[in-house]
Amino acid sequence: MADWKALGLAAYRDYVVDGVPSSGRNEPSKAELRAFVEALSTFVPQYADDVAGTSRTLAVADNGYIIPFTADEAVTVTVPEDLPRGWSVTLLQLGGGPLDGFVTVQEGGGCTLVSNADAVDNEHRTIDGAYGFMTLLCISNSDDADAAVVVISGDTRAA
Repeated sequence: MADWKALGLAAYRDYVVDGVPSSGRNEPSKAELRAFVEALSTFVPQYADDVAGTSRTLAVADNGYIIPFTADEAVTVTVPEDLPRGWSVTLLQLGGGPLDGFVTVQEGGGCTLVSNADAVDNEHRTIDGAYGFMTLLCISNSDDADAAVVVISGDTRAA
């Protein structure tokens, strides 16, 4: 992931050569500003379109999104193995299904899901009730291609 702070400081520096007044006053280029805005946008939560279906596989492009689920029946969300470290998403249960939870996540490929509740039963993979949420955060992936370790947190329960 890009270092949004470094990009912002570079774009908005005072002089063409940072710290050297004789290099002239800096006028940020559009390319520098676009890079800064793009990097910053990955840290600002965005609300995705409602998901009415009963299955969804998450993707790298979902990073930073709040994804609302509106189905009236069980939903299975698959977490892939190719997520980069720092990737995160929040799943939100809005559907009119059972109040005891119906959005469940599962591991895809080489992904490993963990949570602080796993020490007890290793099954906290379902959002616990209407208007509940679950946040997923990738904490490890050596090559951003396989074996992601993703932490689950939020309103969860055993399936």
